[in-house]
Amino acid sequence: MRRMYRLTKSRPLSIGIQQFRLCLLGHCLGMPTDIPAQLALSATVNANLKGRRGRPPKCLLSTLKTDMDKVGLNMRNMKGLEGPHKHAADKH
Repeated sequence: MRRMYRLTKSRPLSIGIQQFRLCLLGHCLGMPTDIPAQLALSATVNANLKGRRGRPPKCLLSTLKTDMDKVGLNMRNMKGLEGPHKHAADKH
């Protein structure tokens, strides 16, 4: 499989999609902290919600947490997002 990507000078689609999701998070983090997207993100990340029984739902937030773990970023609370938030704010 790697040989095919090397020959075609391309990369797996999953890597591109992961980068686009992280870019979307970067856009949300670069926005002012008093807009709905930021308020919802901070409320969701900082919430100490008890998990429900059964399989956890697949949602954008859980996917972003997985993506951030893969690249070495912490999304356990909003303090863990301060570095990416400053980086995203500098780009605007």
